[in-house]
Formats: sequence, structure tokens, C-alpha cells
Amino acid sequence: MKLKEKQKKQIGILSVVWVCCFFIMLALPQINVSAATELDPDTIVNYVNSRVGTAYPNGYCLKFVEECYQNLGGKRPYQCCAYKSGSTYIKSTSRDNIPNGATVYFGACGGGPCRTCGSQYYGHVGIYVGNGYFVHATGGKVQKSTISSWSNKYRGWGYCGNFSLKSSVKPFHINIDSPKAGASTTSGITAEGWAIYGNGVTNITCNINGNTYNCSRKSRPDVANAYPGYPTGNEGFSYYIPEYLMHPGTNQLTFTAYNGNTVLGSSTRTFQYNMTASKTLSDGLYTIVSAVNNNSVFDIEWASMVDEGNLVISNRNGGNNQKFDVTYLGNGYYKIEAHHSKKALDVYNASTERLANVQQCGYHGGMNQKWILRSAGDGYYYIISANNGMYMDLPNADISPGNSIWMNWGNGSPAEKWKFESTTEKREEYNFTYINCDGSRTYVCGPGSTIRIRADQIKNGKRFKKFQVKSGNVKIDNEYSTSITVTMPESDLIIEAVYETIPTYKVTFNSNGGTVSGTSTKTVTSGEKYGTLPTATKSGYTFDGWYTSGSGGTRITENTTVSLTGNQTLYAHWTAKTYTITFNANGGNLSGNSYITVKTGSRYGTLPTAAKSGYTFDGWYTSGSGGTRITENTTVSLTGNQTLYAHWTAKTYTVTFNANGGNLSDNSYITVKTGSRYGTLPTATRNSYTFDGWYTSENGGTKITENTTVSLTGNQTLYAHWTAVKKYGVTIYNGTGNKTEMYPAGTSVRVKADSLENGMEFSKWVVLSGNIKLENESDIETSFTMPERSVVIQAVYEKSQADTDAGTDTDTDTGTDTDAGKDADTGKTDTPEADTEQDDEDDEEDESDLWTEFISGKIRYEVMDGKEAAVVGLKTKQVTKVKIPSTVSYDGRIYKVTEISDYAFKKSSVTEVVIADSVKEIGTSAFLGCKKLVKVTIGANTTKIGTKAFKDCSELKTIIVRSKKLKRIGKNAFSGIRKNAQIKVPAAQYKKYKKLFKGKGQGKKVVLKKYSGK
Repeated sequence: MKLKEKQKKQIGILSVVWVCCFFIMLALPQINVSAATELDPDTIVNYVNSRVGTAYPNGYCLKFVEECYQNLGGKRPYQCCAYKSGSTYIKSTSRDNIPNGATVYFGACGGGPCRTCGSQYYGHVGIYVGNGYFVHATGGKVQKSTISSWSNKYRGWGYCGNFSLKSSVKPFHINIDSPKAGASTTSGITAEGWAIYGNGVTNITCNINGNTYNCSRKSRPDVANAYPGYPTGNEGFSYYIPEYLMHPGTNQLTFTAYNGNTVLGSSTRTFQYNMTASKTLSDGLYTIVSAVNNNSVFDIEWASMVDEGNLVISNRNGGNNQKFDVTYLGNGYYKIEAHHSKKALDVYNASTERLANVQQCGYHGGMNQKWILRSAGDGYYYIISANNGMYMDLPNADISPGNSIWMNWGNGSPAEKWKFESTTEKREEYNFTYINCDGSRTYVCGPGSTIRIRADQIKNGKRFKKFQVKSGNVKIDNEYSTSITVTMPESDLIIEAVYETIPTYKVTFNSNGGTVSGTSTKTVTSGEKYGTLPTATKSGYTFDGWYTSGSGGTRITENTTVSLTGNQTLYAHWTAKTYTITFNANGGNLSGNSYITVKTGSRYGTLPTAAKSGYTFDGWYTSGSGGTRITENTTVSLTGNQTLYAHWTAKTYTVTFNANGGNLSDNSYITVKTGSRYGTLPTATRNSYTFDGWYTSENGGTKITENTTVSLTGNQTLYAHWTAVKKYGVTIYNGTGNKTEMYPAGTSVRVKADSLENGMEFSKWVVLSGNIKLENESDIETSFTMPERSVVIQAVYEKSQADTDAGTDTDTDTGTDTDAGKDADTGKTDTPEADTEQDDEDDEEDESDLWTEFISGKIRYEVMDGKEAAVVGLKTKQVTKVKIPSTVSYDGRIYKVTEISDYAFKKSSVTEVVIADSVKEIGTSAFLGCKKLVKVTIGANTTKIGTKAFKDCSELKTIIVRSKKLKRIGKNAFSGIRKNAQIKVPAAQYKKYKKLFKGKGQGKKVVLKKYSGK
């Protein structure tokens, strides 16, 4: 019940809306919409969109559509079903270009009896609202959905009911309010109107008698109220039509409306213009001047005296053919006659066409000879033909002389505006009289005639002075020239050539401190040029010429015209020569400009200074060494540019010698001078060090020798530098133990094997490390030369022959690595490698650090070559955890760590060791007897583990082997490690390594496990 009441209320409200819309449509007679059969798409879309979200009974989709159309004025539809197979209600099955407000139909899977006609039906229906959406009743309410979401059921679109859709484009209408049709005016008018258009009017033009202009726009609320739904604010338009744009009689006015460049429509109106006239100018003789150019005036072409002589524009010359008699005839009309011919201005052949010529013709009183003079403002007039209402016009505003005047419709431009300047009559002939020293002569000339006069320079012993006008209104441009041209004025003219007696004068030349090179006097003639003048010279000065005063005055040259009144003295003027002085710092640095300019006779003035480290500046001299000193007060007496050289005195400094831990052999200081050599330097000594020389810094600095040039800025201390005599370790594994002693390279080292009492006797010496050659390896006492690296040698013992013969089976491991005999896997002799190779590569590699031992962090290293280093031990035996790096830096170089030397960690306190991937070899007995060692990680590139490498590491329980490149493991490498130790190897090498690790001294419970990298 509540649902039905709500629906009724909605329908009632919509009915009110419809009545309003209908009223608006009736107010637009141009639209002519039938409310019963044609519906506005925008109205439909707005209405159904307003219903979205409201409740509506499920299954009543068609009822919703019918209700919407009926509420908006449509009739009840003829069909009874939402969609019927083969239905004629579908206008198109396309999904494109569905009109807004149209009915969209959808099929369905099932059907049933139609409520109205009882036939089978199926389907769904809604109203299209644009952009792919439609509004429909479904699921108990009004919803908005997309066509695409129902695309598999879409059947097409049409109109559910007896209606059609009104065009969405509103019609155009243009109206002219004024002038009214057939109206009449005698002056300019404002034309007004309005236009409406559904998609907007962008501009309006006004065409009056073929001339088009843009209109002004303005709001017309009356139009906006009468036509709701259209764009508002600029419906109105207006254009003021000045009188000069109108033609006498009928005028045609057209307003055209545009949307952009598209013409929407136009409206045309005719009205009458009755031209009125009155007297606006006094009778008189006038020059008629164009507003385009004040020098451009009316002229009868060629000063013609006959009929049909053209009226043209010409440059003003004052001739009678450029003067016109203007006479008022009454009724606002004027006659205009050419003054020289007495013929009236006339529109050719009484033409009423545009561009008709204006000519002169004998006066006959026709309308084509009558003119209206209407003010154009600022003293100008429009000259309008009483015959056709057209205006005298200067074509294209072209003031070229000879351009014809024609008739044109008024446009208000300067080409149609003319000024009447009052003038007087011009006589045909006047008298011209010329006077010279021979007398006078008179000629008759017409005004404007060109008169050329030429006078002799010398005549009757006199000289021409000038022309002068004795009578007449002319101006001579160059009165002192012997040839002039004048234009005959409108008056008599008298011109006289004036001559004068020619005087001479004596000119005396004063050298003004110099010497005249020629004659010192000369006679000159007034009015003529001075001619050749003498020259003068003065040392250090340039001659500037002759002047009328000793200082200042006017310069006189050979081309100067003599204009004296008496004798004259001319004075030589001089300019001191300027020279450039360039400053050469002579090994120092300038503190100012590198050059100055000076003048002869002046002082040098301020000179720059110079500085040179270790020297005192002595001043500027004319030579690099020696020469004359120049100061700021020296007077310039040069003959050319000059270079001045800085002179210097070397400073003396004390050099003190610091033995830097050593002892001096001589004096502790010397004195030196800048620029000289240091000379003999003392020497110094220091135990266990080699003296490297004297340096400017305690550490680093620059080396100073006796040949070094002194370049100091103060006293100096030099420091002795030292190189420690490098010693290398000799480790001897003897029968009763081992010991290490240090020897410098090159020293002869003697070693002697211990005697044993356990039935063992000395066999031979074995070199375990170090590139040495024993004197005799079989002698119990032998010697060798100490190389530049550490040496490890071992005394090898064996049972005496007596013990061997007795058949006693005893352990022969006396500390000698008998694994130097056979490798467990290959059976080949595994002797420690002796570094016996000679470096025969000529690569200039710096080997100064070769075999040098150094400490980095917790570890001691030994330089093996220019790129690699070996671990040889620990900084202290107290180190517990050790991580061997891939690289190590020493003395500014980076070395790759590739080896752990023999015995490097023997019996140390290490507990855990991580070996870098760069290490390729672990030497013999490298970790022998490290009883606290628990865990070892071997790097990824290790290829060899030496004999007894981890022997007697009794707590070693975890050995991680990351290397997949392991090829050799020495005898007893893992002898004595923890019984339940684990050796983890890469899974891929498990089988191979199981064989390789077999029999290396580890107990039976030591297991080999696969290592996954964790």
C-alpha cells in the first residue's frame, strides 16, 4: 500500500514538471513540438536518472518504462510485451549511436503469457541515458546499468509508445528590432537585433550596402526570458551605421550569425536614407588637400584646358591648375571649378556606378556637377555627388602623382576626407633681373619656372664673392657658389652677383721650439687656398701642423681658404710622442700592469713592483743585467718603445740538519743563497740503517742534494732519512728442537746439526723454504748465503745402521717431515718447493719489497712478489680468532694473499680460523700443535693442504672445505685431530674427496660429510 502511494506521489510531481516543460515549449513557436508525439531527449534522460535508486516492484520493467514516457507526455504504448520475437518495435539492433531517451530491448531465456494480450513473451526493457548506460526497473528498485553488462541479451532499440524524440539541437532564430522595415532616416542610425541558437552564437556581422563589419554584443534579458533553455548573456547585437556608409534612397542591411566559421543564418532589412544638405563653406578660391598627405592636392592632369581633363592627385606646386573656385548654388549644393580652365568638376557621364571618374567639363547645371560638402571633422569635408550620393575617393589612399580621383561609397577613411585651404590667383608672368659687374639684364618668367644662374669666378680683375637677393621671395641655398638654381616666385625677382677686389697677405711660420724645414714666409691671396706649407721637426715630438696661435688657435692646411684681413703668423704645434714601456719581471712576478705608456719630456710616473721568491727587488733597469736604473722621477727621453727589467738580489738562508735518530758527521747547519746550489752537505750515520739522504720533511718531503738549486722563502731544516737494514729469519728444525735467528741479506750463514743419542744420526739438510743453495747438504755443518727472504731448513736424521740391523720397529718421526718422500695419493715424491726460479721477465716491476715481512692487523705477512703475499705467522701468540683476508696493504701497495707458509701458526693459541678464497696453499705443519683450535674454514680456491698441516690439533672438531679445486693433501695432515671430528666437503666433490682424504692421519670416527654451503 505504501509503495503504491509513493508511486502516485512521484507521478503527481512529474506531472507538474511536465506542465512546466510543456509551457516552455509553447513559448517557443519556432520549435513546433507536438507534446503528444515528440519528447525531448534531455528531459527524458534527466527524469529517468532522477528515479535511479528508488523502489519499484520486481518484474515490472515494462511498467516502469511506460510510466516514464506517459509522465513526460507520451501516449500509452501499443505493444504489450517487453520484447517479442520479430517485433516491429525495434528500429535498430546496433549498439552504436543509440539515441538518448530511446527504449532498449533485451531478450531472456523463458517466457509466459502477456499481461495485456495473453501472448507469449520474454525479455527485459529500459531507457537509454547515454555513454553506454540505461536505466531500468529490476531487483525491486530502479537501477542504472551498462549495455555491455547485458550484451549477450541485447536485441536493439526503438520507441515503447506513440512518440518520437525531438532533435537535441535547438533551432536558430535571428531578429532585427531596428531599423523597422521601410523606415526612413536623414542621419546615421544604430541597427539592433537579437539571435538565439541552441549550440551558441559566437559572433554577428552587419553588412550595409556590401560592406561588412563586426557587431557589438550585449545581453538581452527579454530574449533570455522568452527563450529558456538557450545560452544566455549575449543574445543581443548592435552596430552604428554612420551616414557616410548609407546610400541616398534604399539601403540594404543584413545581419549574419556565426558559430565559429559556420554560418547559422541571417536576416535582411531595407530602409530609406534621405540625404540632406546645407551651406557649410564660404565661396572662394581654394587648394583642396588630401587627409592622407598634406602635400597631396587636387590637380587637373597636365593642366588641361579642355573638357574631360582628369581630376588627379598631385604634389602641391601652387599652380592655377591646383586651385579651384568653390561657389554655393543653394539647397546645399556647390559648384567646384578649376581656376585655370574655368571648367566645373563633373562625374563622368553622370554615372551612378562605383569607381566612376571625376573630370572637368563646361558647366551645364546637371546634378553630376553639383556637390554636397559635409563636415568630416578636424577641418576636413566629404565631397558628395548630388547625382549618386557617392564620395570623392583617393583610390587605395595612393598619393602617387597622377592617381585619378573616383567616386566610391562612403567609408569614413582619410582617402575620402578633404581640406579646403584658401589661396589667391597666380599671375602668368613676372620680371626676373640679374645684376653683375657688367651691368644688369631683365627676363620675363612664369611662376614656378626654374632659373639657373652661373657667375664667373674672376671677372674684370675682381673675384666672385656671393649671390644676393635684392628683391623677391626666394632663398638661395648656397649663395657663395658660382652656380645656383632658383624657382621663379609669384612676384618680380632681382638677384645680384657680388664681386670684390682680390687682396694678398704675408704669412710667417714660427717653428715654436722646432726647426722649419722650408721657407719661413709665404704670400697668400684672399679667397684662394694657402697651398703648400713648410714642415717642421722637433726631437721626441710629432709635428701636428700650423695653427693661428702658439697654443690653441685654428689649424691651417694647404686646402684652407685664405680669409685674412692682414698679414699672419702661423705657429707649429707639437705632440709629445708616446711610447710603450714593457716590464720584464726577470724571473719574478709583477704586482701591477705589465706595461705603461709615457710621453717624451714627461716623467715615467708610478712604476709597478715585482716579487720573486727568495730575492729582494732592486728596481727597474734598461737591461736584464747591468743597464741604467729607471725610477718614477726619471724624465722620458726615448726614441722608441722600451723594455725595463727587474733586478734582484738573492736572499741568504740558514739550513739546519736534523739527523732524525742518527749522528751527524759534520756541522749541523750551512748558509745558502737563493738561486745557488746547496753545495756540500754533511753525512749522517745510524746503526742498522742505511742513510738515504736529506729531505725537507721528517717523513716524506723532497730530497735535497748538493746540486739542488735553492728556492727558499725562509730558513730551512733538512731531515736525514733512513732505510732499516732488512733482516730475514733463518729457522732451523734440528734434532733437539727448532730456533730462528735473523740475518741481513747477503750474509754467509753457517748451521750445524745437533747430535742425537737415541740411535739417530744426521743424514742431510733439507731446505723447506727459501731460495738458497747449501754448501754441502750432507755435511753436519754447512753454510749458505742469506737471500732476501726467510729461510726454513731441516736436519734430517735416520736410524744408525746398527739399530736398523737389529730389526727394531720404532717410530722414525723425529720432527722431519718424511712426507717429503711420497704423496699419499700419487705416490710421487712431495718435496717442499724451493724458490729457485729466476725472474727473467723484463717488465720493470718494482721488487724492492720482495720477501719483506710486515704486520697487518693480527697477522704477519711476507711479500712473495710484486702482487702476492704469504701468511707467515701471528703478531702475538695470544691471538685466538683469525680471519685471513683476500688482500692486504703494505707500503702503499695491495697484495693478494695466496699462501699460508710452513709452520705459520705452529703451536699458537688460535681457536678458530677462516681462510680467504684467495689462498691456494696451506703449507707444511702450518697449524701443527694448535691444541686450542676448534674450527677451520678452508677457502674456495685452495688446491693443496701440506703435510702435517693440522697435526696434533687435538680439539679440532669442525673442518669446512669450501674449495672444489683441492688436489693434494699431505701425509698426516689431520693426524691427532679430535676423534669425532667432522670434515664437511662440497656435495659435488664428495666421492672424489672421500678418496682424497683417506689415510691422512685422522681417526676412524672422523666422518666426511656433504657440505651444502650452510
